[in-house]
Amino acid sequence: MEKVKESPFQFGNINIIAIDFKCKKMLDQGDHEISIKREVKLFEIDNDIENNKFENKVVLTLEISTENKEAIVSASIQGDFKIEGVDNARAKILFQQNAPTLLLSYLRPILSVILQKSYFPVDIPFLDFTEPIEKKD
Repeated sequence: MEKVKESPFQFGNINIIAIDFKCKKMLDQGDHEISIKREVKLFEIDNDIENNKFENKVVLTLEISTENKEAIVSASIQGDFKIEGVDNARAKILFQQNAPTLLLSYLRPILSVILQKSYFPVDIPFLDFTEPIEKKD
């Protein structure tokens, strides 16, 4: 059996930092146009480009709502990410795409439980995180 190599992409301290939910009336699944907005923010903690060591905090915020805002859920989750041994360009892709994808995998089941036990039954789809994200200091 082949020994598994550890990924240069590591994470920890995943925390829900906000959840806000409002639903004015009972909605049937599929009866309303659903809008999903996402925001990803990157906060640099310690980046050593010369030695290919990067440490950043990433915050993912999702807002799921009906077109007329009869129902809306907003949630934010953050995680600490470290990358070692890859160049700056590759690290940037990992922080912009892999980090929010991983955060969504933690947030999705939490929101799914809330939404399935509410008047706003929505399935959260997979999201595309290939667009550039906003960098914060």
